[in-house]
Amino acid sequence: MTDEDSKQTEAPALGDERPYVRAAARMWSRVCVGPMRVVRGLIYACAFLVALDFLFLLPGFDKHAHHAWENGIGFYGVYGFVSCSLVFFMAKRFVRPAVKRDEDYYE
Repeated sequence: MTDEDSKQTEAPALGDERPYVRAAARMWSRVCVGPMRVVRGLIYACAFLVALDFLFLLPGFDKHAHHAWENGIGFYGVYGFVSCSLVFFMAKRFVRPAVKRDEDYYE
């Protein structure tokens, strides 16, 4: 196979040969780096915030907590995760059946 054959069989970006479309597709592929990189970034951010929470254990820092259990390490992260999970569970369990329509609703 020659170079000319490989150029002919190569599909252009987004099925279009216009240069501005191919440039936009290349730019979009750089922006969309994949879900695993996003997940990895979120894990790093959470680890950083938990490590930052260790600073509040040093003398001189005060979280101004109303209850003693709020002073725990990572309390606000766990509290946020649990409350967000409950919101999603409630929405899926109770709200979705209330707003769901039959497949032939618009026919």
